[in-house]
This record gives sequence, structure tokens and C-alpha cells, in this order.
Amino acid sequence: MHPAPWPLQTLLYVVALTILCPSVNSDLAPYFVSEPLSAVQKLGGPIVLRCSAKPVTAHISWLHNGKRLDRNMEQIEIHQGTLTILSLNPSLSGSYQCIANNSIGAIVSSPATVATAVLGDFGSATKHVITAEEKSTGFIGCKVPDSNPKAEVRYKIRGKWLKHSTENYLILPSGNLQILNVSLEDKGSYKCAAFNPVTRELKVEPIGRKLLVSRPSSEDFRILHPTLSQALAVLSHSPVTLECVVSGVPASQVHWLKDGQDALQGSNWRRLYSHLATDSIDPTDSGNYSCIVGNKSGDIQRVTYMVNVLVPFETNTKAEMVTASNPTQNDKRDGSEARLLSSFPVKEHSSAVDSAPEKNASAASVPDAPIILSPPQTYTADTYHLVWRAGKDGGLPINAYFVKYRKLDDGVGLVGSWHTVRVPGSENELHLTELEPSSLYEVLMVARSAAGEGQPAMLTFRTSKEKTTSSKNTQASSPPMGIPRRPVVSEAVDNFGVVLTDSSRHSGDLGNSVS
Repeated sequence: MHPAPWPLQTLLYVVALTILCPSVNSDLAPYFVSEPLSAVQKLGGPIVLRCSAKPVTAHISWLHNGKRLDRNMEQIEIHQGTLTILSLNPSLSGSYQCIANNSIGAIVSSPATVATAVLGDFGSATKHVITAEEKSTGFIGCKVPDSNPKAEVRYKIRGKWLKHSTENYLILPSGNLQILNVSLEDKGSYKCAAFNPVTRELKVEPIGRKLLVSRPSSEDFRILHPTLSQALAVLSHSPVTLECVVSGVPASQVHWLKDGQDALQGSNWRRLYSHLATDSIDPTDSGNYSCIVGNKSGDIQRVTYMVNVLVPFETNTKAEMVTASNPTQNDKRDGSEARLLSSFPVKEHSSAVDSAPEKNASAASVPDAPIILSPPQTYTADTYHLVWRAGKDGGLPINAYFVKYRKLDDGVGLVGSWHTVRVPGSENELHLTELEPSSLYEVLMVARSAAGEGQPAMLTFRTSKEKTTSSKNTQASSPPMGIPRRPVVSEAVDNFGVVLTDSSRHSGDLGNSVS
């Protein structure tokens, strides 16, 4: 009588499966439950970044500006998915990302920016005595100092604090103050103040303004603010207020046109006194908006906003999934995750609708947009340090990066000319120099391979206020330049891209505005 063959067959099957499939295990591909969020803190203050992933076998580590963080680093404590900066200093600012990896692969989170909270100083006022007509509109200008995060504007009026708009006083998104229906009681001293909600600093104009109230004139009218046409770039779905402060006529005589047509008809715009406001701007709202005012004699004045509504291009909204070619090599978690990420092909998952990739004759696709790691502000007046890492290369080596940048506005309704720099594909940083202080710049950059140029990466940043003027040259300055770490050769570049606007322009009770 022969024994049943099933136990022997089962044993042979298990042995064969173990030999042929050594990577079979119970692990699942890691995914994030939560990712670190950007934070602003004062110098010396603590910051906590949190990151969690599943399955529980996923190991969490951290990157700072693209480099792996050492657990023994001073002023930083790392405990699995929690990174604590005990005391923030400038060297610890920048971009932070968490990595979750197990035997299946690894994922990298979206960058979280850690920035230092600062509040600049007020400049000197150019006009100390202001006259407003009784029963008309008064205007107190305020040049709000640079602040991160955006400062809350307050006013000290005749010794009393005004923190929020009232029926008579309107604190505009630009920080300026509009006085409605001026009376003799409004005369006196006015001082603008800026409050940083993180540092809790409050800075007041050293020299305020004195308001005088005169009797009303019969036909005199004018646009008090803005006095020049403005260029405004704003993200889609943001609240926006186009300011127009008019004296000498009631608000009902102020008219708004978009591209020569009534701006209110069939739109989401609404009147806010003499201003034009919307709670959510749409890409179709791009165009030229004119504030027009006239009197019975037929005299007309106008000021125009050139509005460009930008749609964010999502280049890194989801984690990047890394699949190992030999999963058994990933069980050793004491290796560098930086090496792990650079040695495996990357698959990017985006919440946007995927379009068919552009292919060349050899079936390779153009490279993905570079991932910009540097923060949207710089605390130097004339330079910016641009740092990035490569996206997918599409199957071909990245030969070069092309960086285009320009000043977004110059105060007269125009934008600066583009400057283009070619950076070797082996580089990941570029110093932009000879920039103008207290200015907003936009950056577009693409990666190029033999398959062509990929999608653009986008950034806007603002330079800080110039500290001293003793070294200024009265002659016209030369165009700004970009300096990569090694010299590069110029070559012609096609136009490309869309630009995101600076987020500091998107706050205030009344939405966005141009001051």
C-alpha cells in the first residue's frame, strides 16, 4: 500500500515557490496618510513636522533641501514620522520632505517649506500733510513693510487704534486707508502700523500724516489711488479687489469696464463702494479693467488694471512611487534612501487628468518638470538661490535645464523682459543675481533631453528691501544675470510656460489688490 502523494507534492510546491519567488511577502506598497505642511516661525522658536504612512512596515526618514537628515543633527529631533526643530535658525530653513519605504519600494512627500518669520521696517513717508474735502473721500497711503507671514495692517488715528474696517474707515487689502464721507471730526494725526502674527511684533510709522479737512469744491474730482495703471497676476479662484479711490464724486458715478464692456453684467464681480470685488476669480476674468469717473462737464479720468488669472500647473501634488527592480535589496534599511530613490525608476501620480506623453521616434518621452525646492522669498535684496531636483527623465538623460526669469511688475503696469540661462543637466542649483530690491520675480524652468523640452516648473519669489543705499550707482543697471555653479554656453530657447503668482498678494479682508 503506497502513502498518499499530496503531502510530498505540497512540500515540493512550497520549496519551488520559495526558490523561484524569494521576494513574495506580506508587504504592500507604501502610501501617505498625511504629509508635512509648510510652517513659518520666529528665530529660536520650535517647529514640528509630521508625516505618516501605511502599511505599518513603512520606515520614515527625512530630507532637508534634498539631502538626507542625520538623526544626530543639532537642534533637530526625529522620531519616526515626527521631526521637531527645537530652535529655528537660518540654516534650518528650507524645504523638508519625508520618505516612506519598505521592501516593495519608497515614496517621497511633497516639499514643506520652513521659513523664518520676519517683519521689515517702515520707510520714510513722502507726504506728511494731506488735505481732504468735507463730505468727500479721504485717502491715507501706507507702504506696508515686507513681512512673513503677511502683516496685519492697523492704524493709530488721533491716538486711538483701528484694527478693522468700520462704516467710516476702510482698511484696503493694499494696506491703504480710505475715509468715507469725510467730516471735520476726521482731521488729525494718522499713523500706519504693521503687526506680524507669528513674531507678535508691532511696528508703527515713525512719522505719521496729518489730515486737514477743507470745504467742498463744486467741480473738482480726481482718482486718488491708484494714480497709475497696474498689472495684476493672481491665482484662479482667489478673492480679488480692484481698488479705485475717488474724490469729488459719489461712488455711484464710478463705472467699471472690462475690455470696453460693463464689468458687472453677467459676471461674479460686485461693487464695493467705488471698488470692484469678487470672492473667486475665474480664468475667463483675465482682461483689462478700467475704473472710469466723470463729472457733468464731461471731464473723464480713468485707471486700468491688466489682470492675468493663472491656473496652477500641478507638478508634484502627489507622492512619487518608486518600484524596486530587485525588492529583496530594500530589506536593508540602514542604506541611504537618497541612493534608493536615485537607483529606481520613478512613477509620478498626479490628481490632474493624465494626457498622453509626447514621444519621439524611439518611444522615449520628454522629461517631466523639475521639482523646485527653494522657498518663495529671499532675504537678500539682489540675489536668489534657485534649487531643484529632476523629475522623470522620460527614458533619456537630461542634457540641460533652461531657466527663464523676469520682474513681474515695475509699478507702471508693465513687466520686465525675460532673461534666459542654460544650466548643465548635472546641476541642480542656480544663483540669480543683480535683482532689484523689494520686487516680485517669476521663474519658469524646463528640462531638455534628446526627446525635447518637457513641461515647465513655475515659481514666484520676492526680494527683500534694500538695507543701504550708500553703494548705489546712479547709472542705469545692467540686466540681471543667473550664475550656475559652472560656466554654461548660451543657446536659443523656445518660449514656454505659465507662472504662479506670489501668495502674499492673496490675503486681506477684501481679497487681492495692487498697492
